[in-house]
Amino acid sequence: MAMARAEKLEAKKVENPTIARSRSSKEKSQYAHRCATAGNLSKASKIVCKEQFPACNDDTVQKLQDLHPTRSSDLNLDNLSSLASRQRFWDGEEGLTIKRKWFSVSKVRKYFRTRPALGAADIDGWRGREHVRYLF
Repeated sequence: MAMARAEKLEAKKVENPTIARSRSSKEKSQYAHRCATAGNLSKASKIVCKEQFPACNDDTVQKLQDLHPTRSSDLNLDNLSSLASRQRFWDGEEGLTIKRKWFSVSKVRKYFRTRPALGAADIDGWRGREHVRYLF
């Protein structure tokens, strides 16, 4: 009985495939009202204020691969300077200047205060909380 229902549902999907479309103004209004009454005001605001365009095209995957190409996972340690030379650089005048200018506590605090908590990953693939986890 369940198999017959599943086959019937599959046949119905083949006849009438799901096509991504944007919501009408009435649908947006109803959904935003439902979200707002449930207490999710930020989602209700996004629904009303933002346009949602479907991203389901035949070439979507190819466009994403072009936008985010894969890089080599080989780490070439031959070109990396020794630990002692890196330590000398950071202890020297130039390293201390860089630390004071860019890595002061107030700069780091400002950086993480202005970023969303669950924001997208940085260029190196880490999220904000992963950058500062070891500090605490």
